[in-house]
Amino acid sequence: MQTKLKVGIVPHAVERYQQRLNKEHLTMNQAKREIEALMEYGAVGRPEWLNEARENSYGRNHTYITVDDVAFPARKTGTGAFILLSCITKGSLSPQRRKAKNKYSHIKRSKRGAGLRRAQGR
Repeated sequence: MQTKLKVGIVPHAVERYQQRLNKEHLTMNQAKREIEALMEYGAVGRPEWLNEARENSYGRNHTYITVDDVAFPARKTGTGAFILLSCITKGSLSPQRRKAKNKYSHIKRSKRGAGLRRAQGR
């Protein structure tokens, strides 16, 4: 049996966990307890599905705690525990891709975008 990893969890990691795994119905404390329970199955290391853009957004000094298709960027403390900083999932967008997508969405919603759609017969 694997030993449970000792972790501290910042509120941002709990919020991202709720958003990215559709667990917004849980309170912050319930979601935090769920993350702590997952640490029994957590593995320390970079997930193979993590792309370079996503990895760079958290910096090279972070490690990852991975449970299936969920990864928590983490920082190791002096006591050997980990501080979970965020939560990412396989298939989620990198910050650069999300920014580009949001920029495009903004253009589509704008008057200019509406004019372009009408001109193109949409």
